[in-house]
Amino acid sequence: MRKLFLMCVLQVLAAPAFAAAVQTDTVMNALTKELDRSFGVLKTAEKTPLYFLGYEVIDTNQYSVSSFMGAIDSENESQRRRLDIDARFNDYNLDNTHQVKGDNSYNYPTNYTQYIPLDEDENAIRSRVWEYTDAAFKRSYEAFTKVKMNKAITASEEDPSPDFSTAPAAAFYETADMPSFDKAAWKARLDRLTAKFLPYPFIYQGSAWMRVSADNRWIVNSEGTRVKTGNVYVTMGYNISSRTDDGMELSRSMQYNDVSPDRLPSDEVVLKDIERSITELKALKTAPLVDPFSGPAILNARPAGVYFHEIIGHRLEGHRQKLEDSGQTFAKKLNQKITADFITVYDDPNLKAFNGIPLRGHYTYDDEGVKAQRVDLIQNSTAFTWTAARTK
Repeated sequence: MRKLFLMCVLQVLAAPAFAAAVQTDTVMNALTKELDRSFGVLKTAEKTPLYFLGYEVIDTNQYSVSSFMGAIDSENESQRRRLDIDARFNDYNLDNTHQVKGDNSYNYPTNYTQYIPLDEDENAIRSRVWEYTDAAFKRSYEAFTKVKMNKAITASEEDPSPDFSTAPAAAFYETADMPSFDKAAWKARLDRLTAKFLPYPFIYQGSAWMRVSADNRWIVNSEGTRVKTGNVYVTMGYNISSRTDDGMELSRSMQYNDVSPDRLPSDEVVLKDIERSITELKALKTAPLVDPFSGPAILNARPAGVYFHEIIGHRLEGHRQKLEDSGQTFAKKLNQKITADFITVYDDPNLKAFNGIPLRGHYTYDDEGVKAQRVDLIQNSTAFTWTAARTK
């Protein structure tokens, strides 16, 4: 389906300002000009038309540092610009992304991914985009040929839904800047935290890390969408490991996420978690091996979230209901009861925070340039819908 935190420095521009910002945005200009040129030339270059062409560029500026048993063991700064190209042949009902069925079949990836220059050089960026568009065009056309052959020799499909859907052209512009923070202070802090592992001989490895990244994303496509979004991701965490006498690996870890380094938990909070993890790890070294168990279980906090994510979240994704090699648990359950009467589930990427906790799943526009919207998945026990916008 058409697809993903909150910015430390964020500029969201109104229409006049949007136009001015786009004019001075090298990446947006390069993508727009090359898309207009390429689509104009390629849409009728083959017998089967190229009906959709889309570019997505994600510029990731990242800093990371880690400490091991009381000493810094790595520190890195990096930047990269990844380009994804979505080229679709034929029409919305059937295109080159359609699943190829049968033994020894191979489905070509929908997107063609490469990297483009970091310098603000429009001609250099356009040159790379042109080169990769040509490769994506050929690859996608070959994939559609295989889809068409496969459709001719396989049985008709139960699912008549189209491979793609139309979406209104979107215009949106925001920028995320890398937050400023004291790197030396963070390195000293991580060393203090990992030094807490040294007095315990049963801890074989103990590390802590901190990572900050600012992602800026441009989306342009042949439907007229011109979108730029920005997000900042901040993470810190620790991990300790040991081993039982018979060689079983044991570990305990914790991770913290927020939108700014200064919003991460204090040493007091982290050290309390570390003490609990050390106590649990020591107990695990001598704990008896538990036999497999089948029966009722009560899960809380993080385990419950992971369980829900795997059992319900993935299995309500629209594309998984269509792909025959996916677990189509709910594929034929639309408008049917699938759980207890009191359960209602919805997905709303517009929510930036819950009870003061930033939500990393928040986004304003998805990976295909469609504006975020709430989707009701289960209403009072009944499977309601699968996708917010486009389907694969």
